[in-house]
Amino acid sequence: MFVLNAFTVKGYGEAEYWFAMIKVATVVIFIIVGFLVDLGVFGHDKIHGRNWNIDGAPFYKGFAGVITTSIVSGFAFQVN
Repeated sequence: MFVLNAFTVKGYGEAEYWFAMIKVATVVIFIIVGFLVDLGVFGHDKIHGRNWNIDGAPFYKGFAGVITTSIVSGFAFQVN
C-alpha cells in the first residue's frame, strides 16, 4: 500500500477499487455459501429453517419475535 501511495494517485485508486471489489465478492460468496449450507448442499445435515424457530431465534414467536429481536439489536448498537 505504501508503494502504491508513494508513486501515483491513479495506482492507489486502482488498487483501492480492486480491493473493494474483492471485499464485495467475498461477502456475496459467504452469503451464497450460507444459503447452500442451510439447504444441505454442503455438510451432512440439512438445516433448512430449524434454527429460525428455536428459542432465542428471530422468528421464534412470529412477528413479535422479529420486533423483540430488533429492539435487542438496537439496544446493542446504542452509543453512550
